[in-house]
Amino acid sequence: MAKEDVGGGIHGSSSGHSKPLTRSSRRDGVTSSTVFLVHYPTGLRVEATVPPGRYSRKEMIKERERLNDLLWEELERKVATHLRIPGQQSGH
Repeated sequence: MAKEDVGGGIHGSSSGHSKPLTRSSRRDGVTSSTVFLVHYPTGLRVEATVPPGRYSRKEMIKERERLNDLLWEELERKVATHLRIPGQQSGH
């Protein structure tokens, strides 16, 4: 699967503060993110969510990267199944 055939993005949410946060108060609010990938030629989409919690900026970036890696593998399996590529399909 070619990287140029895949796009994606992040939807995030936070609660607990209505004003800009200072560095020391960032962990007081609850944040979550949904990461998604789309394979343009087939229209297949996968997504996963970082559960709501108190994450530092670095922790949230790490969680998003972890989900992105997992989603890439899942999308590859779905595309292979959709296109019926031998040896690449999952055992479902």
